[in-house]
Amino acid sequence: MIVNKHLLTFACLLPLWAAATTTPTKGLDGRRGAPACVIRGAVLGPGTDGTATLCSNGAPVQLINYLGGSPDPGGTWTFGGNPVSGTFTPGTSTPGVYTYTVPGPPVASANVTVIVHTLPNAGTNGTATACSNDAPFNLFSKLGGTPDGSGAWSFGGNPVGHTFTPGTSTPGVYSYTVNGPPPCPHAAATVPVTVNTLPNAGTNGTATVCSNDPPFNLFSKLGGTADGGGAW
Repeated sequence: MIVNKHLLTFACLLPLWAAATTTPTKGLDGRRGAPACVIRGAVLGPGTDGTATLCSNGAPVQLINYLGGSPDPGGTWTFGGNPVSGTFTPGTSTPGVYTYTVPGPPVASANVTVIVHTLPNAGTNGTATACSNDAPFNLFSKLGGTPDGSGAWSFGGNPVGHTFTPGTSTPGVYSYTVNGPPPCPHAAATVPVTVNTLPNAGTNGTATVCSNDPPFNLFSKLGGTADGGGAW
């Protein structure tokens, strides 16, 4: 404070966040003096409305990070008019509109709309073993767990249908993929398919011999193209 017979003023340093006005002062002899600084106090801002799009298996997040602008700390959060913390836990917390309010004057608020996408489920890996003359079957039925029905099948990186026809379709590993809406990852499971060839015993045959004929192999008397390795 500087005092003389003409002037009484206060020198003040303002923090960057403080709002202030200047008020003319008078000296001790009644003359008009230099402006004085009058601090009205900090004016806090809540930022601007934002959106948080999360996956149901994501880590907890701080809602203030999804506000636009430069929100000041120290405000309070509400959801449906009820006070809540500023931490949102996907899969546990309820999606919707969260409101951040900073004290005044003036009181101000901004909203964060939280959207949570469910993690896709492709089920678990399965297996399928068929005979070459079996009826066609749905690969989906060979997956474990409770897979979502919205996925697609591929074989060797190429899209295929969900129906496997033994004797026609190619055996191997079939992949089922369910796309996840961002930021959720895709989910995938596989079904290795093994097809066993139907055994062939040939066709019925006959053999007529004389009692003094040399020994012979019964296999040679079968018709068709019988598989070896069978038993009589």
